[in-house]
Amino acid sequence: MSKLKQNSIDRMRPGKDLIRVIHMLQANKSFGITAEAIAQEMEVSIRTVKRWLSAIKDIEPDLSFRLIPEVKGKLWYLPAAKTRASPASADQLASLSAIASLLKTMGYAEYGALLNEMRDGLQANISQQQWNKIDPDLEVMDEAVQVALRPGPKAIYAPSIRATLLDAILKQKQVTFTYQNITATKINPKRVSPLGIILGPRAYLVAHDEEVDALRNYALTGISNLNISDDNNTHTTFDIDAFAHRSFGAFHDGIFEEWKLTFDAKAAPMLEHYEFHPSQETQILEGGEVEIRFSCESVKEIAYECFRWSEHLISIQPDALNQVVTQIINEMQQVIKPAPIKP
Repeated sequence: MSKLKQNSIDRMRPGKDLIRVIHMLQANKSFGITAEAIAQEMEVSIRTVKRWLSAIKDIEPDLSFRLIPEVKGKLWYLPAAKTRASPASADQLASLSAIASLLKTMGYAEYGALLNEMRDGLQANISQQQWNKIDPDLEVMDEAVQVALRPGPKAIYAPSIRATLLDAILKQKQVTFTYQNITATKINPKRVSPLGIILGPRAYLVAHDEEVDALRNYALTGISNLNISDDNNTHTTFDIDAFAHRSFGAFHDGIFEEWKLTFDAKAAPMLEHYEFHPSQETQILEGGEVEIRFSCESVKEIAYECFRWSEHLISIQPDALNQVVTQIINEMQQVIKPAPIKP
């Protein structure tokens, strides 16, 4: 984005963005948040954030920052007692309901229920006078934003599995369980240090397998006989966010590569609004073809994605991806039987 365009956007920012920054400073009061993180979240320049912080300092004298060696820059925060919180708006409440419905349709009903509880709590703190103002808008938004996913396969597991794993992560304890892999070919007892849960079409536990001394992913659908151990989890410095961004989807296979997909020109309008991976770089070639590069793990997940775009794909690289695509095609040919020829 050009500096001129960025400056124009900055000048057009409404006052409610300043309130949102105040809420961010309050929400991060225990640790703090950098100006860079605020700029990224709000999609504005660092210069704009600094102006906002200066304005907030005028109305909130207790605005402070802390410095720690591990973080570059000042960590800004605002004590909650000094923060003037505004009531939730109609679009915020409607968004919570929409996301809750989306999670439910994806098989994560327990998370959806927690969001609905949050909405109820926010509504309970809105005065009658304020409620009279937003209620008509909220009713329209709730009706306008409906979440409906087409029926299809989704992973199903007991909510108690997720709850027990999160409890073990908070207590920094190991867990034991019986694990059956996705293909149901092996059933093994496991003792692991749980590190986090990655949500997607399937939910995976990321854990350190104590027996093989390595990171592993476990589909929650394959976990049974789960118990929290008395043994402590000694792998508490793990960065789940960085780990998740190394993958294409939720699964990790240890094959980290730069992948290159080249599409015909007809796919360009669709690809303009599609992101394969956060590390993606896009280049328009001379003939209008589109070349997309990204770096991550999970070659098989990328191969399945290639089938979705097979009508427009011209080439895929490196050769490891070609090999996996060919393997999947060969496996499908083994199970697809030709229709009998009618006499």
